[in-house]
Amino acid sequence: MARAAAAGAGGSARLLPAADVVPDDLLKAGGLLFVCPENLASMSGLMKEMFDRTYYPVLGRIEGRPYATAIAAGSDGTGAQAQIDRIAKGWRLRRVAEPLIVNLAAQTPEAILAQKTLSEAATKQCAELGEAFAQGLEMGNLLIGRGWVDGFYRFRTAHGASAYVTARSRIRAVSG
Repeated sequence: MARAAAAGAGGSARLLPAADVVPDDLLKAGGLLFVCPENLASMSGLMKEMFDRTYYPVLGRIEGRPYATAIAAGSDGTGAQAQIDRIAKGWRLRRVAEPLIVNLAAQTPEAILAQKTLSEAATKQCAELGEAFAQGLEMGNLLIGRGWVDGFYRFRTAHGASAYVTARSRIRAVSG
């Protein structure tokens, strides 16, 4: 999921495993896209450990930055999503896209332990999220992503304008 989102963002994305993230990486980022699996109704241990290591060193220094999430879930993904949202609230980040939760329907021990493969549709959703996020950062001052509208992803800017982007395009329209 993270690789697909980074590919969608093109050269503007920096893909880092959670285990390698240091506070300086967060301080240098214009926006943050958190991607992880949900394990036992929680974010992955590696993602939690990343937040534990970086939370206080960047507290009060990344306020207002945009963020989005993509969660791979065996059922609903809301537990991991809620944890990340609570941390983002403490950092005072701004959500700029609706949560992307990909349900992989792994409900048996065999399915849970098996290697997961994203569907083509889920891979496309991740790439489109990455692309829309990157394009929104290029526009500056994103407020919130409102989801897909007639094939376009709609963002609201801090000045109240709407901007529409679509996969494999640049900004399609900005309106007040």
